[in-house]
Amino acid sequence: KLLYVSLINQHKGDTTRAKAGFDLLAHYNPFFEDGVIAAANFFSKQNPEAFTAYNILAEAVQINTTSYRLWMAYAEEATRVGFDNYAVIAFEEAESLKRRK
Repeated sequence: KLLYVSLINQHKGDTTRAKAGFDLLAHYNPFFEDGVIAAANFFSKQNPEAFTAYNILAEAVQINTTSYRLWMAYAEEATRVGFDNYAVIAFEEAESLKRRK
C-alpha cells in the first residue's frame, strides 16, 4: 500500500509525503524490488546530482544479491552517475543471474 500511496502523492505533487513514503520503501525491505526501484527513481528525479538513488540501489544489491531487476537498476544508475566500472560489473552480474534462470 505504501508504494501506491507514495506514487499517488508524487503524482499529486505532494513531494513531502511522497519523499517520506519513498524513504521507507528505500530501506525497509530490499526484497520488495518494486518499492526499492520506485524509491530510487523518485530520488533520482528529485535531485539528479545527489547520490541518493545510487546509494539506495547499492545497499539493496548487497542484501538482495539474486535480483536481476535490482542489479539492472543499479547498473543503469551507476552509468548515470558516471561509475562506469561498477556499471560493467553490475551488468555482468545481472546477465549471470539471467543465464541461471
